[in-house]
Order: sequence, then C-alpha cells, then structure tokens
Amino acid sequence: MYRQALVLARHGNYARAAEAIGIAQPNLTRAIAALERSLGVRLFDRGRSGAVLTAFGRVFVERASGLLHGDAELRRELQLLAALATGTLTIACGPYAAEAAVGDAIARLLAAHPKLRVECRVLAPELTLAEVLAGHADIGVGTDAVPEMENATELVVERFAPLQAQLACRPGHPLLRERGLTLERALQYPLVTTRLSGADALQVMPGFVPEAASRGSLPQLVPPIIVNSLAMGRQIAAGSDALFPGFVAQLADDLRAGRLVLLDLDAGLHNTHAAYHRRDRPLAPAGQAFLAKLREVEQELQQADAVPRKPRRRA
Repeated sequence: MYRQALVLARHGNYARAAEAIGIAQPNLTRAIAALERSLGVRLFDRGRSGAVLTAFGRVFVERASGLLHGDAELRRELQLLAALATGTLTIACGPYAAEAAVGDAIARLLAAHPKLRVECRVLAPELTLAEVLAGHADIGVGTDAVPEMENATELVVERFAPLQAQLACRPGHPLLRERGLTLERALQYPLVTTRLSGADALQVMPGFVPEAASRGSLPQLVPPIIVNSLAMGRQIAAGSDALFPGFVAQLADDLRAGRLVLLDLDAGLHNTHAAYHRRDRPLAPAGQAFLAKLREVEQELQQADAVPRKPRRRA
C-alpha cells in the first residue's frame, strides 16, 4: 500500500495512478482508504483537481520513500550475497582500463563462475564515476586522475601501481628518423586518444587545446583527434601520422604485426588505474571475486612493464 500511495502522490489523480500501477481505480481507492484507516490520519484531500497531499501526507511521502529505497537496497544485497554463482555484476570503466585490464579480469571471472551475468559499460572517466555514485554500477575502474575522486568520501578506492605509457606510430613515420627526440617535438604531431582530465592531461599539455572545465580546478584537455574506441585510435595511427599513447601489453599485437612501432622516446607518460565502489553498498561476492581477478591482471601488467624493451626505429 505504501507504493500505491507514493504513485498517487506523484500523479495527483486516482485514474492516472491506477493506470500506472495496473489496477482498477476502485481497488486503488479502497487501498488508500485502508492505509489511512490503519494510520489513523488522512493522507489525501479529494477534490475536483484530484488527490492533494495533506500535511500528514507530505510527511508520509518523505518517510515512505526512504523506507522503500532501503527495502530495495536490502533486497539487492541479499540477492547478490546469495548468488555468486548466478548473480549479476555491473561494471563501469574507462576506455584504457577496459582494454588493458578489465576485459581480461572479466574473462577470468567468467571462467571461474560461468553462470554469472556481467554488464560492462565503457565510458569517459567522469561518467564512470557518476555511474557508481548514482548506484547504476557496482564497481568503477578507470584513471585516478578524475578531480571529483579526490574528495569523494562516499567511495572506497583501491589504486594500482602506475603503468608506463609509450607513444606508438606507423612504420615510416617521419619521427622515426630523428635522434634525440623529445616529447615536445613528438607532440607537434597530432595525438589520437580519449579526452584526458587532470594529471593525465597535464603530462601532455603542449599537444592539447585547453577546454573549459565545468567541474573542479584541474584542467580538462581535448586531443586533436578524439576517440572512444582505442582500437580505432590504433587503426588511425597505423594509417596516418597521428601518435597513439598506450601500454606495452595493449600495443603488443600491433607491434608484432608491424602495424605500429614505438618511438625511441622516454616520454615519462604514465596512467594509474583505480577501482572503486560506494561505501554504503558493500561489494557482494561477485564484486569481490572480480576485484581479485583485476588485481591479478594489474600485477601482470606491472611485470610486463618491467621487462626491458628496445623500441623499433627506422634509420
């Protein structure tokens, strides 16, 4: 009956509320009357304009909404706790985290728990954070350079060790003939990547055009060539003079196939992934199992980063 009263308060009309709930109007009228009798107060005044909340009704709506929200959260937690084998996990992640670590972690999770249902949304870093804060995703994974994350006390954040990024280009790129290459010189060629924020953007500021930041004090910078698909970014770099920044493991297939080569440049670029979830929504076993797999993958990426690499160059 609480839910029916909330629907009536939202619509302010018995006919429309009954239609929204999917019951006959007389049934809704009787249900509201029974609720008012049980509470001993009148929640709605009936008039030509419809159903109008009384002072008691306004208090009821405020408290009942909170109770129903809490009930939904409780049901969610209990269902997830009881269903590691067949539960549902929703992950929001940034493009680099998705390609470098999250996809592999999900594959390992599903290999161990094949009946799990997983939804992974690849979004811009600030949108990833918003999905988690709004409760639309159980876990977020992405760069830790989002300004809003610094003061988000409502989050539990786990940061991984920084990963080194390299600049890749097509074979035969003019920069491969240059010695003593600097980052400033390299960034005279267009960079193809996603939008970068905060510390990530500051690393390559000479090659970017400032974009007004609507939130926080750290810069929001936009590259000359913006993509949300990193596979597309590598494809563009392989067929043009654009440069693509990526992790060694992420570039491995293109390097082996000769579609891309690494610039002979210690650019000093890095990216730090973080995994986070809401503090008031403890992770269910499926989420905990995913984080365990993600830690494995991040550790392997660190080991790959530590292997000495000699970039290919053309004379």
